[in-house]
Amino acid sequence: MKFSKLLSLLEDSTIQILQYGAADEAVIHGCQLWTREQGEFVPGFLYYIAEESSPMPPPLGVMLLYKNEEAVPQELLDGNGILILVPSGDNTAEQVFNQIQEALSLNSQFNQGTQLLMDALFSDFGLQHIVDTAFDIAGHPIFVVDTSYRFLAISYKGEIDHLKSPALIEESKMGHISDEGIAFINKVRLDETVRKSMRPYQFYNPAIEGNTLIDTIKIHGIEVARVMMYEGSKPFTRLDLVLMSRLTEIISLELRKTSFFKQNRGMMYSYLLAELLEHGEVNYKSLNDRLQLMGFELRDELKVMVVESTDSQLKNEARLEIIANYIREILTGSMYVVYQDRVVILISRSGAGITATEYARVNSYLKENELVAGMSVAFQNIQDIRRHYRQALKAAELGGKTYSKSSIYRYDDISLVHMFSICEKEEDIINFCSPKLLALLKYDKERGTEMVKTLHQYLLRGLSSRKTADNLHIHKNTLLYRIEKIREIMDSSLDDGDELMQLYLSFRILNYLKAL
Repeated sequence: MKFSKLLSLLEDSTIQILQYGAADEAVIHGCQLWTREQGEFVPGFLYYIAEESSPMPPPLGVMLLYKNEEAVPQELLDGNGILILVPSGDNTAEQVFNQIQEALSLNSQFNQGTQLLMDALFSDFGLQHIVDTAFDIAGHPIFVVDTSYRFLAISYKGEIDHLKSPALIEESKMGHISDEGIAFINKVRLDETVRKSMRPYQFYNPAIEGNTLIDTIKIHGIEVARVMMYEGSKPFTRLDLVLMSRLTEIISLELRKTSFFKQNRGMMYSYLLAELLEHGEVNYKSLNDRLQLMGFELRDELKVMVVESTDSQLKNEARLEIIANYIREILTGSMYVVYQDRVVILISRSGAGITATEYARVNSYLKENELVAGMSVAFQNIQDIRRHYRQALKAAELGGKTYSKSSIYRYDDISLVHMFSICEKEEDIINFCSPKLLALLKYDKERGTEMVKTLHQYLLRGLSSRKTADNLHIHKNTLLYRIEKIREIMDSSLDDGDELMQLYLSFRILNYLKAL
């Protein structure tokens, strides 16, 4: 142990340094009592000189502790490179010697514990193995919880009984901190206090009627989780305090190996949202109440947006993080998660939903970066999120087969396209087209006319001759002539609702098949 580290472990004003030498860089391997029978001095050791007569001048790299300043021989003070210590304040040399022994023992235990934790990290057995190893070292129950208050790992669940806390035992079974627990955390501003602390924070926990150590786990400076150590059946020691800091660092390294934490960087609600996408439901008494405790309010209208790259080579973690961070600055108040190599956004709004400005900014960003987005229809119950996530995926996948020139495809607009993609697995969907429209298509091909285009615009404009003529940039009489010709070719009056619906559906099929 370096002498500078030893000083940090000793109580304030324990020793006075009479001669520095290279004190900060000096390394202490151990300490022992010096007697007259003592043989040669061993460099790197600290010797307590308890006898009246002083020893022969030791070699460089040896440290000496004397009873007091008067007991130090003058020739040693005149020398160089020997570290000489005496007690300070009300301490005796024996007390200082015992404190140094305790510090060296603590350092040895810390090094052994660190080695075991590093072995657990490199074993690739996962976070649970690391937490269980930490329990073996410290003997205290340990919980790791993400930013949505869900437990990622709990050391030896059977040992939780030592806490004699029904609430904590129940939470360990549920897999998350209870609503009451979150309310307590918010009330005492525990998260804020821990965040400001430069070291593991110790506080009295009424749930266990004992102390708890809590520290923040960060990845690249961003908070992703917390680790909590409970006193359990024995009180904390100084070793627990120093081991807690190392455990936090090692858990951070482990979570960096997990793609979910690398991609989401601890975004609030990310784990909860991923759980909903994975399972569709979660084990909470009231999901809405829980979200409110976490500071998120579900509005009247929910939608899922999925953003992904049109180029598979551009699907990398760093890019997904950039996309998520940019879009969340636009669509404020929404929930985000990087899930299955996609950015998934739960939009929670009231009334009109996404504003035109927000929509334009997102669409422009997507287009510039070769991205597409699919958006589900609106829904109210967040437990339905999986179905609407699939809608958004389909919208992003099939949106290119619509007339839309936007980079955001709404499921409302591609629901027919989705139906066609399902039907074509069983049947050539050209067979669902109106024979009359196919006859008109044949007429155009043979004569180079634009009857199909004219009819299409006529249907899209609600059979309004004025609007259709304006859109086609032709005279109204020209349009009326074409419409009459179309009626003749198709042998149709174009005034039957069912026939018009079939014609419109046929146009959608031809567009899907890129046959227009």
